[in-house]
Amino acid sequence: MILTGRSAPATPHQPGPLLPRPRPGSLRWEHLYATGEAASSVVANPHLGFADGRAREAMERYASVLGGDLSVTSYTDLGSDGPLGDLVGHALLVTPGGIVLTGADVQPGTQVQVGDSVAVSLSGSAEDAEQLRGWFDALAEGGQVRQPLAAAAWGHEVGMLVDRFGIAWVVTIAGPGA
Repeated sequence: MILTGRSAPATPHQPGPLLPRPRPGSLRWEHLYATGEAASSVVANPHLGFADGRAREAMERYASVLGGDLSVTSYTDLGSDGPLGDLVGHALLVTPGGIVLTGADVQPGTQVQVGDSVAVSLSGSAEDAEQLRGWFDALAEGGQVRQPLAAAAWGHEVGMLVDRFGIAWVVTIAGPGA
């Protein structure tokens, strides 16, 4: 589902029904189970900055690959007058499995340098292998595979790529017994 305009669902800064709930086995779930108290509501999510007005295209692509609900709000919808207009001021993708990505078009004149210092990591167990392999292949379309998804010396499968929007991704599938 893609939503646009001011009626966008909650963001990580505004708790709401789209924020992922602790899943069994997660650290937040274990904390809740062990203490009866909710863990901190503070979460870290990647925020992706896009040059050349490509945020909408990129976030829609990620929604088509990963699934979930995408909310897109333009700078105009956020109350900004001026040259930014219909560029994306805030986008939020929340997948059924709890992955949360945010993104926006950067301000004109802002330098966006594609680098190797930050990557979006998608990790899962052997039970998630088929889904993770499919995501790796889909994200690699039109991009550059830096390391094919293959068994590493420590037993996990690891692959690295830069997608067609210049975003680096690392996909890890836990090995047996992990």
